[in-house]
Amino acid sequence: MLDGREQPTYSRRMGPLEVALTGLVLAALAAAAWLRRSRSRRRRVAAALEPTNRPIEAIADDVRRRSERFHALAPHTSYVRVSALRAAYDHVLGECCDSLGIAHLLAVLPPGPELDKERRRVELVLHSFGLPVRHPA
Repeated sequence: MLDGREQPTYSRRMGPLEVALTGLVLAALAAAAWLRRSRSRRRRVAAALEPTNRPIEAIADDVRRRSERFHALAPHTSYVRVSALRAAYDHVLGECCDSLGIAHLLAVLPPGPELDKERRRVELVLHSFGLPVRHPA
């Protein structure tokens, strides 16, 4: 301010060094954003590839084990025990059907002759898939 004119505190023109530094900062910010997006995309893809149900071998072991217990019930077994074993057996049969893509009504039908017929149908279908549940009639 010696000559009466006000001097700006900064230069209105950026030199080559300032331009290079600004470009470098902007490029670093863009690269960081791109890395964040690609990492989150990889996590989503990895999560989508993980199996959502148990291995079929474990399900088949449960089907065989529960089938033996369900079909070997004594004639005078209590209603509570029969109901519990039937529910557990139907649940694992349904899980097996879901894993193999077989349609079933085990979770929909109430206990009775229709559920017994559906259970028998599912056992025969699983037998045709190579999983002998019990000796087919």
